[in-house]
Amino acid sequence: MQLSYRYQALTESAHLPAFAPRLSLILPTDDPKSELGDGGLQLNLPFSKIVADRVTVHANAGMTTFFDVQGQQPTIYNLGGSVVYALSRETNLLFETVAEWIESVGATRDIERQFVLLLVPGIRHAFNLPDAQLVVGIGAPIRFTGGSPEYGVLLYASFEHKLLQ
Repeated sequence: MQLSYRYQALTESAHLPAFAPRLSLILPTDDPKSELGDGGLQLNLPFSKIVADRVTVHANAGMTTFFDVQGQQPTIYNLGGSVVYALSRETNLLFETVAEWIESVGATRDIERQFVLLLVPGIRHAFNLPDAQLVVGIGAPIRFTGGSPEYGVLLYASFEHKLLQ
């Protein structure tokens, strides 16, 4: 489970991107000997900017560190970016990429390191309902880990509504 605090440090303007750093406390919810150990901390530094009439770009840098996983403190660093092209107000084409430098605890309790690159082309569509919005999407993730690429399908759904009016 994650408890997160996000602060809207910058609101987008003609010259500045939006910036909303997030700090999360990761609480263990299963066996302490799992890959999450005794929990951890995550920090993300996301930026967003509309760069043209129908084009928005996003960038994110972050890290996740775990307190105690079998006597070790593995850390994951990530860099990501995306481009969103608005076909219409409701339909967006997406291209996202994430690079991760992952530390994990191996069978001999040593830190193992892996680099993962993820590319995700996709599309999403919003259905605007009275006092609510439903967004559905599909993506085709391609994961590179040094060997042959791995392919997948990502389905996405989000429902947002007004709690208080």
